[in-house]
Amino acid sequence: MAVEEVLSALPPIAVFCEPMQPHSLPCLEAEARTEAERLAAALASVPAFGTTTGRSAGLRAAAVAAARLVRALPAQGVPFDVDGLPSKSPVQSYFRVRTAALTAEQAARQAASVIHRGLMDLCEAPLSGSDIARETAAMRQVVLDLAGITGHRVRAVEWSGGTPDALSGQEPRSQEEMWLARWIIGHQVHVLFNVYATIVLRAAAERLRTGAVREAIHRLVRATVYVQGFAAARAHAAGLPADFYNTAVRPTMVPTVVSVPLTTANTMS
Repeated sequence: MAVEEVLSALPPIAVFCEPMQPHSLPCLEAEARTEAERLAAALASVPAFGTTTGRSAGLRAAAVAAARLVRALPAQGVPFDVDGLPSKSPVQSYFRVRTAALTAEQAARQAASVIHRGLMDLCEAPLSGSDIARETAAMRQVVLDLAGITGHRVRAVEWSGGTPDALSGQEPRSQEEMWLARWIIGHQVHVLFNVYATIVLRAAAERLRTGAVREAIHRLVRATVYVQGFAAARAHAAGLPADFYNTAVRPTMVPTVVSVPLTTANTMS
């Protein structure tokens, strides 16, 4: 693929809240909360170490639940021009990531959209059971935090078989387009986990300062789930042939395509 063709296959820009700023949880409407509970249940039910057929079915069920959550969240969740938001680094620009002052509802819709795209790609990605288990666990933790769910009681997923709307009607893509999209989507999921880990760690530090040790420990446990998802998301992003990375992806990460080389150890800074 030519560089121009590679760049045309990119997924949408993902916008995240500023992790170092105060962050409030959204007050989800009843429908959105129900869909969040269903998504959490679906993610917990993915048989990461099961058969290929069972694992694929579980991921597809979770992708459907994620699509339903996105639809249930307010459409006004992204009132600004996403494409017009400035990037704060070459890395943000390349991986189609932005940070901005978002309302809780805006942040929830953006996070749900990233999870949906991640699950859609996981249905086809060649990941190990360990990576799938940790990535879906971290996705589930995002959903639980967005919905303010602290216990383990979530609704069962309604699944009637067939081809769900969320997975049908998609334009066919070449393998090369799929691989490039995966490279970006996996990194966006990685950023999602970083953002929410930072938010939870800041909350834990605040609880420690006030002597609320039990609450701080609870938040550290949640942060651990996010951190365990970091490597899994990176493995997801790298689920493409080495030859394709060397000939198609790597050339997009060096000048003159980007202003500075992005093929260093600091690619997510």
